[in-house]
Amino acid sequence: MSQSLQTFIDHLSTAFEAGDPGVGAKTLESANVHRLQELYRAFARGDFDAIVATTADDIELEIVGPPAELGFVCQAKGRTDVLAALQQNFSQVEDQQPETLSLVAQGDSVVVIARETGKVRATGSSYELHWVQLFQFRDGKVAVMREFTGA
Repeated sequence: MSQSLQTFIDHLSTAFEAGDPGVGAKTLESANVHRLQELYRAFARGDFDAIVATTADDIELEIVGPPAELGFVCQAKGRTDVLAALQQNFSQVEDQQPETLSLVAQGDSVVVIARETGKVRATGSSYELHWVQLFQFRDGKVAVMREFTGA
């Protein structure tokens, strides 16, 4: 795992705790942030079996607005289709360097706001974008993954 990905994942806890003196009482939210960190670690390792283990059977994936040159699969439902979409999407990019701008967790939802740079694998061209990812958990598993992306 690259140092920038490790830093991004580690910083999620710091972002969750930032500016909230009552964060110690948010055990559900803290657990979900930890689950999200484990999910991102699995992404970074390319460990799609670990990703599947963290998701609900009927997981939904929706990505809105990625630049067309990334060639992402933008909608999938169910573990098999979501896993195939994630594998397709991650095979399109390399040298990803995300930076956490903010993280908000409330109940079963975690929202991450970030910016990212990287390269399009097919062309070698660089990309830079901002994204918001919404994760909704059910029974400790990711049930919904939504991403909103813009340049």
